[in-house]
Amino acid sequence: MFSLAVIGQLPSSNVYLFDYEDSGEKFNLFNTKLLTFNNKSGYNNQPAFINGQLYITQSTSSFGKTQTDIVAFNIKKRLKTRV
Repeated sequence: MFSLAVIGQLPSSNVYLFDYEDSGEKFNLFNTKLLTFNNKSGYNNQPAFINGQLYITQSTSSFGKTQTDIVAFNIKKRLKTRV
């Protein structure tokens, strides 16, 4: 009997923040900022603004183990804090 185990991996993704302008005829995006600069090749998803703070789910891998955390971002200071 042959058994094959398939291990699912989370997709690599990034979260961006940008300003926008809607003139009614045209929709413009500008001042794009990569918020997940510290985890470019990892899983970054489920962004949510709560009480003016941005929260993102991040998964990182090191030494064969995956760690998933919720991270709070201070956008102005470009700082992150694990929750």
